[in-house]
Amino acid sequence: MKKTVVWLIILLMALGLGAGAFQAFRQTSQPVSPTLSSSTDQTAKDTDKPAYSTREQVYANSHPDYSESEVRRDVRLGLDQALYEEAQTVTDPAAVDVFVNKHWRLPEGYVPSDLVDVQGIQLRQPAADAWNRLQSDLKSQGIPVTIQTGWISGEDTDRLYQEAVAEYGQERTDLVFAKPGFFDANTGLSLDFGLEGSEDPASDPRYSQIIQEAVRHGFILRYTADNEQLSQTAAQPLHLRYVGDQLAASLSKDAVSFDEYFGSR
Repeated sequence: MKKTVVWLIILLMALGLGAGAFQAFRQTSQPVSPTLSSSTDQTAKDTDKPAYSTREQVYANSHPDYSESEVRRDVRLGLDQALYEEAQTVTDPAAVDVFVNKHWRLPEGYVPSDLVDVQGIQLRQPAADAWNRLQSDLKSQGIPVTIQTGWISGEDTDRLYQEAVAEYGQERTDLVFAKPGFFDANTGLSLDFGLEGSEDPASDPRYSQIIQEAVRHGFILRYTADNEQLSQTAAQPLHLRYVGDQLAASLSKDAVSFDEYFGSR
């Protein structure tokens, strides 16, 4: 109950602060095929064209300014589909780098088998161990971070989602939330943190130090302002996602988002 109430408070705050942050995908008109001077020219141009799947070709046609890698990335992420429609199910929900968004979902009814209690909040064991180390290291540096939310069940997710939709509408709700199975908190690998004595940890001078330490312990910022087009979620500066030490370090070093990483696999 504690985590549910805290989450609802954070959700409602985020809806109020983050609404309007995310913009829809760019839409462009269908490109006009150029007139070719000869069949030889046509053959050469056809050879240069990417070998797209049908979905990729449709998406490429509607986004003629996108590179081949951008087209393949976005279709892999599911951005060519309406939210939650034609969704794919992840094959390894127990992997620490499991990826969910509004097009990739956890198996129906999935509940992590290794949930443990962390100060009254549940996390999967790997994330819990990493959080405990992170919290201890930050405390030794005089930075008292606290855990505010962790794993949320599918049932609680559905209830909170429906309540938010009724209050704010689906479009605004989807900026910071998602349906059961599509929600990062359902993995048991994500959490929201707080900072004792600070009403706005993201504006605190110690915030960057917290994030640097979080990366060192295997966490990433899952939703950032410069990645909203790919994540389809407004920035959430207090939302950490555990992906493991090596991947967190790699993503941070290369300045690559989790969405870009998954979309390019």
